[in-house]
Amino acid sequence: MALPVTGNAVRHAATAVLTVRIAPSILRGGNGMANNDPEVSEFKSKSGLKRIAGAIIYSFEGFRMAWKSEHAFRQELMVVVPATIVALALPIKPVEKLALIGVLVLVLIVELINSAI
Repeated sequence: MALPVTGNAVRHAATAVLTVRIAPSILRGGNGMANNDPEVSEFKSKSGLKRIAGAIIYSFEGFRMAWKSEHAFRQELMVVVPATIVALALPIKPVEKLALIGVLVLVLIVELINSAI
């Protein structure tokens, strides 16, 4: 039988979380007051450009791994590339071309998500 959760239980849980969050600053010799400086991970780069470059490299590595290991991704990519060329060559409005290409890209995104699961 589950116990009902009351407003007091929620307040006590929130207080416990706040206490745990503040306790490390007290242990480091601080006065317990909240520090306005955000803690920065030692693994996080300092430069925004480095982070973007790293994200691009990791994305290309992910595509390469999907190409190597996912047969369905290769099949869909072999359909998407010619279909994109056809969509660009069709005598239709640019918005319609964008919609056609967007659907093709969505197929690849869904396949990558399916592979990640």
